[in-house]
Amino acid sequence: MIERNASERPLQAKYVVSISVAIYCFALLLMFAGKAQQHDSHMKQQEHNDYSQQPKRMQQEQQEENVLLGPPGNECTDGREKVTTQKACKKARKALVLADTISKRPDYNGKETDSDWPSGCYSCENVTDCTDGIWFNKAGSGSANGDARPLCALPTWSGCRNGAACGNDDDYDDTIGVVNTLLAGDSDIEYWPSWMWKDAFPADAVNEGVGGRSCATLSTKINKLLTKHNNDAPPQWVVLVCGENDLGDHGTVSKAFASFKDVVNKILLTTSDDDSAYAPRVLYFGTKPEPSTKSLHKAYRLYDKRIRKWAAELASSSTLPPLVMVDSYKSFQELGNPRNLYSGDKLHLSNKGYRKWTDWGKAAIANADSTCTVWQKKICTQNAGSSKRVTAVVSGE
Repeated sequence: MIERNASERPLQAKYVVSISVAIYCFALLLMFAGKAQQHDSHMKQQEHNDYSQQPKRMQQEQQEENVLLGPPGNECTDGREKVTTQKACKKARKALVLADTISKRPDYNGKETDSDWPSGCYSCENVTDCTDGIWFNKAGSGSANGDARPLCALPTWSGCRNGAACGNDDDYDDTIGVVNTLLAGDSDIEYWPSWMWKDAFPADAVNEGVGGRSCATLSTKINKLLTKHNNDAPPQWVVLVCGENDLGDHGTVSKAFASFKDVVNKILLTTSDDDSAYAPRVLYFGTKPEPSTKSLHKAYRLYDKRIRKWAAELASSSTLPPLVMVDSYKSFQELGNPRNLYSGDKLHLSNKGYRKWTDWGKAAIANADSTCTVWQKKICTQNAGSSKRVTAVVSGE
């Protein structure tokens, strides 16, 4: 048996300790390196997020600079100019919403000629004798009135023709020409993203939706809209959304339905100048089970029920149904009515909600030659020619 010298044992222990320390330090080094890499990755991701958000902030700041509410009165200050065309006024209203320079999203109340109010585009909010919202006044000079405020734009604002905010309202063309599809109604029509409704409906469609508009108000405007877009022939389709504002303004189902019938009857009586063209047909998008209007849902259902019944009555004496309905309420309920179908106000549709409308509207138009009077999603649930449920067929899908 060979014995090791006792003096070698401490040396061997030192070697073991040294190796252990080296391994431990190497492990620490790897750990710190990993954290550094993770931190660097996080910083890069943060930089990417900041960069990706930058254009949106810049765009918002640019909008804030472009269109603002001027001081109460009839003049703009700080080198800004009054918005003096109706088309620019509608764009300026939307720019104000994007810029968040007002306390709530305003309605567009239309056109007037009144020398007692500011000329051009102006805003009322809690102003005596003035309905809240945006007005366009064709009066040549106009005058200050209470806290009514003009909309003031930079001369370079792109929303004004030729880069100039000042112009002559005579430049506004009230006869845009013939269109195949006219979209009319309330904010649900107005806020529908253009790239969606242009995909759903035939070429040369035009959107004439106005926030806050009721069926009662539309019944006084619809003939003018039809005349505006009747150049040799009326639109083939009128896509209609109205009724919720009538019911929300303490109106009864009977009164709202009477206003709806008045709008539709005026559409169905429209013909071309030589009476050779068929009257437009109506595609109505029904009420929605909005999270913020639960107290109105019973009225919504009764209102839509009357419209479904009337659509069947109209179809019974026509080759093709004059009135076709997309039953939004039942369609959204069938989907579970998820919160993401609505925007932050729990009232208007989100892009996801509008995508549903776009798909259903596209399917209804694609099956325009059918006798279906009510579509629930892409299923025909009320057919003038048959009691069978029929699935919509869309070309290219």
